[in-house]
Amino acid sequence: MIKKEAVVLKAEIATKNEMIDFLIVLHEQAGNITDRDVFKDGILKREAEGPTAITDGICIPHSKNSAVIHAGITAVTVPSGVDCGALDGQAVKPVFYDSGAGGGSGYPSGSIVQIIHDSDR
Repeated sequence: MIKKEAVVLKAEIATKNEMIDFLIVLHEQAGNITDRDVFKDGILKREAEGPTAITDGICIPHSKNSAVIHAGITAVTVPSGVDCGALDGQAVKPVFYDSGAGGGSGYPSGSIVQIIHDSDR
């Protein structure tokens, strides 16, 4: 579900839009998507509904998306942080994008939520 080419540590990303573009490239390199523009459109539509940044500086952008051909997760860390509009106001440092094949539910998978939950222990 997660491939080494879909993980980047210590990325230099300054804005939310740069972060989204970066995640799209990772999914493309991992062979998870067919159409970069359709994929991005789905992400931006979901982001327009409200922030996908959760508390404690974590962001999990997600969407229903027909461009996804293989379910997968991308993971990026941004030491300087990125403002993703989190409700608690914290800059995002780890970012995950969960792509469900065939459009999926549009919600982050239980696996990401469990990883985050376990890391809080």
